[in-house]
Amino acid sequence: MLITKIEQTVIVDEVMRAVRNATKCIYATMLLSQELQSPLPKTYHDLLGRKIKEGVKVYRVGFGARGEYNTFALSSKNLDSKSYSFRYLNKVSEYQRMLCIDEKKLFFGVDGSFFTSEYKPLVKVFMQYFNSQYNKAKI
Repeated sequence: MLITKIEQTVIVDEVMRAVRNATKCIYATMLLSQELQSPLPKTYHDLLGRKIKEGVKVYRVGFGARGEYNTFALSSKNLDSKSYSFRYLNKVSEYQRMLCIDEKKLFFGVDGSFFTSEYKPLVKVFMQYFNSQYNKAKI
């Protein structure tokens, strides 16, 4: 299948399974206000920390206000590393929820539903979006 829908009840488990299998890079976007109100489980952040120690590069773009970025950055200090880059953009209107593993496996959200795909043209489009946002983002 080109795109597979993932039920909201299992999305975190599916993402964590994919993150465990990451060997090169993890690219992720987040809505900072949402992450601060309903944070992902500590086990997810611990897993990211382990992957970084293994040499996997993690690139994140948070969408929201500078204060939200600062708050989140302080709460994820354990991820500080040369292999971890976290930037932010104020333009919440450009936010698209996504996570991509090794530029091969994509997870994305649309209107509260979650999907995954390994279809190369779709992964490429999302990576173009991510790179565009990352290059505009501030530290």
